[in-house]
Amino acid sequence: MTRPITPEDLSRFVDNELPAEERDRVSQWVSGCEDSRKEVERFRAWGADLRDLLSSLEPPGLSTWDQIRHQLEPEAGQTFSGSSTVLSNPESKQ
Repeated sequence: MTRPITPEDLSRFVDNELPAEERDRVSQWVSGCEDSRKEVERFRAWGADLRDLLSSLEPPGLSTWDQIRHQLEPEAGQTFSGSSTVLSNPESKQ
């Protein structure tokens, strides 16, 4: 006897986390069950909303602390008003 399809199965289906055989079984179930189809659509919408939210919070590759550090570090050769000291970035290649 085959076990019933659960909401977790539907979520894993949306996230492509099911083995091929299980994915096929869930896909067949979803194609014949309107409630499950709506649940899959809801999971996909939530995933899209979450990706949009996460992408708006932080540019790829830069953590919040990296962004702050980048804003505080002067560019190589940059001087500050009232100072004749030239600062250089020791990590930059000259």
